[in-house]
Amino acid sequence: MRKLSIFIWGSLFLFLTTRVAGQQSTADFNASIAIFQDYLIAAGLENLEIKLAPKQTVWITYENRRFRNEVKALGIVLNFADRCFSSAQKFVIVPKYRNVPMKYISVDQGRFNQFIHKKITPAELVAQLKISFQPPQQKSLPGYHSAEINSSLLRFDFAFSPGWKAQFARPNDPAQLQFNLLADFVVMPMRGMQINGQFVVPFYNEFQRQEGRSRLGQVHINQFFRMSHRTFLLLSGGIFEYDCYGFSSQIRQYFLHDRLSFSARLDYLQTQNLNRWLPLNSPCQNNLSYLLQADYRFDPIDFKTRITWGRYVLGDEGWRIDILRKFKEVELGFMGVWSKTLEFLTGMTVRIPFPISKQAHPGRIRLCTPKFVSWNYRYVPCFDGFILDTGEAFDEMADQLTQGFIRANIKQFQSALRYVRLNEPGSSKKLLAERGK
Repeated sequence: MRKLSIFIWGSLFLFLTTRVAGQQSTADFNASIAIFQDYLIAAGLENLEIKLAPKQTVWITYENRRFRNEVKALGIVLNFADRCFSSAQKFVIVPKYRNVPMKYISVDQGRFNQFIHKKITPAELVAQLKISFQPPQQKSLPGYHSAEINSSLLRFDFAFSPGWKAQFARPNDPAQLQFNLLADFVVMPMRGMQINGQFVVPFYNEFQRQEGRSRLGQVHINQFFRMSHRTFLLLSGGIFEYDCYGFSSQIRQYFLHDRLSFSARLDYLQTQNLNRWLPLNSPCQNNLSYLLQADYRFDPIDFKTRITWGRYVLGDEGWRIDILRKFKEVELGFMGVWSKTLEFLTGMTVRIPFPISKQAHPGRIRLCTPKFVSWNYRYVPCFDGFILDTGEAFDEMADQLTQGFIRANIKQFQSALRYVRLNEPGSSKKLLAERGK
């Protein structure tokens, strides 16, 4: 009987102490959430939400519209999390795109702490990262979470950038140049939706039609949907580049640990005005285009290839192959097109990062700079294999959240560590002063 009594009282004591410890843990965690959110808001991140899942797993959701390099934003989030949630065992980082969860990046807190203290190499840390479009099968614990704060809804971004085009070694004309000033605006009126607009101010033009007045270049709406089984749907409508107007839809699904994807695209556009802006030899009366695409990424060297088949914007039918290699943030791509109207066409793409790597804090109205400056080149006066740009930046963000890109830009983690050390709790005034706190 005495042993039974000791067992009952001991069980009751453990139950009560566990309840008290649990309540204290909840209070401590929620206090850490408040501190953590203050620092991420001060760093310029939006759409924040923090949760605690079983096995001391902390989920951190955010959207980065401030830093050009997604690895820099990821590093800042992980470094602040390591300081604020020191008792965590694992972090699940969920970067968002238009306030929609994009990828899920899992990292062991102990391994990341070893990286901070230089006990493991950057390559060893990257090898530990688990990156996927598919979320881990964990549910958050009740009472251990925050509401979504610092929304990006109805915040206007205005950007001014140079718009230039150049064609060299053409059969009838050795060179053609065009220089414009582009004024862009972007706003997100609801989750997943974005309105894009562009105003064009011409300066110099040697292309087919001379321009002498400023004009509206494009204004269109893009809606992004995340569906089940690593599937994404993109819908666009409005006025696009080259005075095209109409609708575009694309669905994409990922396989093989997100290295392989298949997509189908359908566009219905009014395209006769293309003859004003492109050096075409014959009028274009095409309205409907359809494309099937397959993409494969080879992460060790951050190499990507895409094969496209179908009917393109200008009505030509055939195949197009694109290969892309990234050198840190610099992109170099080559293209080959085979169609019925043209035996073979080659071209190249160069994209370099704009010097400014950090935008101003997101606010109701913000002036920005472009992230990249790009140039596309085709050898002959033909635009076979032409695919209309609808302003969708989903690929750009997804490509920066891969092991290959993170490995090539691992110095951004170290730059983020220096940023956090300058603005950690002991030096809080330096960072929080940026937000007037």
